[in-house]
Amino acid sequence: MNREDSKGEKLVSDFLSNHLYSTDEFYKFINEQSNNNYKGYKYITNKEDQESGIDVKLLFGNNNLNIDEKSAIHYARANGSELQSFAAELATKNKINASGQLYGWLFNDQYFNTNYYLFNWIHINKPTNFGTTRKTCDEFWKSNDYKITKVHSYFIKKSVLQRFVENKLMDKYNSNFKSAKEIVNYLCKNNLPKNKQIIYPIDKNVHKKWDETVRLQWSRYLSECPLNIVIGKSYLKDIAKFDFTSYIDREPSLIKLK
Repeated sequence: MNREDSKGEKLVSDFLSNHLYSTDEFYKFINEQSNNNYKGYKYITNKEDQESGIDVKLLFGNNNLNIDEKSAIHYARANGSELQSFAAELATKNKINASGQLYGWLFNDQYFNTNYYLFNWIHINKPTNFGTTRKTCDEFWKSNDYKITKVHSYFIKKSVLQRFVENKLMDKYNSNFKSAKEIVNYLCKNNLPKNKQIIYPIDKNVHKKWDETVRLQWSRYLSECPLNIVIGKSYLKDIAKFDFTSYIDREPSLIKLK
């Protein structure tokens, strides 16, 4: 993990701890959804557990839920606007070359303990002129001029997201492959881009706006050259279990979607 990514994610986690997980509203909401079995939450500090895909545990006695927080820290927005998609990492060039590990966090068996993802879109107090590249976003997270004011989150079961992505990939490549992992293998070995970025549309819904579609995207301008599947927010909402919005100045909004 990039050091400034880690710093940005820590700030988001602190915000969620203070303005979501620790609120009475969240406790009552989750307790109601679990038939009064909710015992609270716990942030994970043990490195071994973190590296197996756990950032936060929701505690239910012997049946805890392990959450991996994923935050769009390179796309913090102001004035109420919000990125209309989220990128799930399928593979990275560095992992292939350095350790032989092909897959990113979505299909990587290293993260076997993850039960749910919390996808987070970040709102800040004023616009930046930093852009969205890693170098310029690093400057944002170092700055004291900006603060998080709101985090919008979708709570999505890992197996449901994996199935959604596999179905999308198989719809496009099913004549040649048997699984999503086979497709990722093929793309990594045969389609490494020469340009800074290359995009493969895989969404058959031609009526959606570009940033609301599903697409594969290589990003060579990042050192790890990730292969991501970028998913429009309307698709994510369809598969999410909960829709949370955490505010700096008021209680969170908590909506059950399924």
